[in-house]
Amino acid sequence: MQAEVRKLPDGLDDAARHCVASGFIARHCSVAEGWMAGAGKEFKDMFTRGDASWVDWRDDRRGMQCARNAADDEAVVRCCAAAPFP
Repeated sequence: MQAEVRKLPDGLDDAARHCVASGFIARHCSVAEGWMAGAGKEFKDMFTRGDASWVDWRDDRRGMQCARNAADDEAVVRCCAAAPFP
């Protein structure tokens, strides 16, 4: 999972980082591991100076949805960029 996070493109905002990271993890590991990574980060944020947020989980879910039809990592990035982040 950490290897996938290290592959994130530069310049992504927080919502896109969550989306792309979860999409990469879902593509290369599993959807379950994508959920675990997102949950782990939010739990860590609750007990540190991080910013725990349900919105982050929404963005994680969006990334896992993008990964379902993505032929490669670039497709995940494009899908996350095209997805509306309210």
